[in-house]
Amino acid sequence: MKTTVREILKGTKLGKLQTVGMMQVLPLIGEIQFDKFASPLKNSMFSTNEYGSMNWKNLTSKVIIVPTHTSYMIKEQGQDHALPASGIISKNSSRNYNTAACIQETCGGHISPSDYDFSILPFSIREPAIRKRNETKYGKLWSDIKIFNNATQITEHSAHLEYFFDKFKEELNEFVAEFENITFQVGAIIFINGIIAGIERTPNSNYWNDIWRPLIRGCYGSYVIENIQQKRKLDTNSIERMRVPLDLTKIESISDLEKQFKITQKKQKSNVIDIIKEYLDESLSETIDEIKGNLNRNNLENSNFIGQAVREEEAYVYASLISKKSSLNSLKWKAAEKFEI
Repeated sequence: MKTTVREILKGTKLGKLQTVGMMQVLPLIGEIQFDKFASPLKNSMFSTNEYGSMNWKNLTSKVIIVPTHTSYMIKEQGQDHALPASGIISKNSSRNYNTAACIQETCGGHISPSDYDFSILPFSIREPAIRKRNETKYGKLWSDIKIFNNATQITEHSAHLEYFFDKFKEELNEFVAEFENITFQVGAIIFINGIIAGIERTPNSNYWNDIWRPLIRGCYGSYVIENIQQKRKLDTNSIERMRVPLDLTKIESISDLEKQFKITQKKQKSNVIDIIKEYLDESLSETIDEIKGNLNRNNLENSNFIGQAVREEEAYVYASLISKKSSLNSLKWKAAEKFEI
């Protein structure tokens, strides 16, 4: 099967671009709200009973979609875990996935049932996690965690993901607080250094409210920190397209300032649309990974993106696409026509 980003985003429209440092977030507003779906937060009890296994008990009459790469880092004694895929838990039922990954190399014990907050795996671990989603080895992400920790200047040698989140807790909290979740938002297109890093679409605004912080903080915020720690150079051309400066030479009054601000906003929006337009109709291969009733959990991939989606017949109710590292390192933008979703 084949699909496109345009199909995945059908039923959404663009909000106003938000920028903090080298990250830009473009909200997706939901014209369609799929209200019969919920996130795991406050709607389920999570636990583990063996290494490499994650369990959810759905406490609601809605279908729970577990976001791709949901991870639990618990302060109590117990091995932290992450799901290398998304998950589907039917209403008022329980579900176990035995393809999970331990994200602490040396900690033992199991997690007792409770309604825990969750995170999303750091950006740089997500691509290898998807590729290993069906492996049953609970230590399958340890080498990837070590590479990530090393890239963010973590000196401990064990594969403990919490080392990163403990070290950069304040930076991540301050960072995510500067972004605003807006009314009727169901997703976002996330840019790092002016380049698309991810496309996230959820069933409804309540679901998005539950996961936008774990996404911006745990996933994409971690990639910003990794860039900073590695002293990677900014792509100046891409950044300038995302953050168009005011023409100060034409400002002599408040009315001039207002006029130039509107011109700048219009140009910035046009530039962002041009960037997105390049990828709207690119073909994505789509393969079925799981069937649950009338829902399909599908794998998505092309030369630029990799991720998963949940479809209810022809409608995409959830999708999480991330840019491949190879794509982020080599992309060069070209001019494109205006687009509409």
